[in-house]
Amino acid sequence: MIVNVKSSWQGKVAIRSIYIDKAKRNKEDIIIKVGKDEMLLPQSRFTPLWSREVFDKFSPNKQELYYYEWKPKDERQGELL
Repeated sequence: MIVNVKSSWQGKVAIRSIYIDKAKRNKEDIIIKVGKDEMLLPQSRFTPLWSREVFDKFSPNKQELYYYEWKPKDERQGELL
């Protein structure tokens, strides 16, 4: 699953809980993209550093934001098989 995020903040990136829940149901990893950089968030790392509730702009519901450390892929490193 690919999730596009507008920006990172203090070396952290925020993901809405709906994406984490959907990836857990489908048993797949998440690729987080910020601009041209991307980071792989495997299922084993779905536990966030911290979380907080925010109001959704488009509905009266609250959303949970999960914060993860932003570690983009380094193109100089190879892929492990």
